[in-house]
Amino acid sequence: MTKGEKKATDWEAIEREYRAGQLSEAQIAREYGISRAAIQKRAKKHGWSRDLTEKVQQEIRARLVAEGLQVARGAATIDGAADRGVQIILSHRTDIHEAREAVREMIAELRRTLAKIDEIEEDIIDETAGDKNGKRRAQMLASVALPSRAQVAATLATALKTLVSLERQAFNLDEKGSSDPEAPTGGVVVHKIDPASAELLKRLVE
Repeated sequence: MTKGEKKATDWEAIEREYRAGQLSEAQIAREYGISRAAIQKRAKKHGWSRDLTEKVQQEIRARLVAEGLQVARGAATIDGAADRGVQIILSHRTDIHEAREAVREMIAELRRTLAKIDEIEEDIIDETAGDKNGKRRAQMLASVALPSRAQVAATLATALKTLVSLERQAFNLDEKGSSDPEAPTGGVVVHKIDPASAELLKRLVE
């Protein structure tokens, strides 16, 4: 292609993306360097429909449960979209697991702090013994007092419940059709945390 020559539009690839139904029209337009209006005009002219979305989702689910995540390759449209979906879900699984482990580590750290709370309070009193007023001591003691510990424990509990729910979704462990319009995860039931973690959080705020 000589300088200044316009690159030909890959309408075949654009049609595959459009029919797969994974990317929005705007995303497809950005990826292929054309306008959204041009895509809409072409789709209308040639009768394109976004009719493969369900097949793509079925292919993703099949690959996630198949040994080694390998299945026979199907049509190019479904195959390419399924590859993208598998990689996204696997990435989400890793991120959610790491976040949940981080929250559990913070809970353990809070528990270790609680075991030494008397010693910490004594250290604060010794540290502020020479202060001209009690403002700094009051602030430091407040940061380790029961209300502060309770707030931290509640925040960690909420984070853990949400991450457990997200992890169950990522591994397809939720029952189909279970939903709650008031759930913070957008309509999915937030599952209870495991009994051991619940008991630990209960003891942290006692």
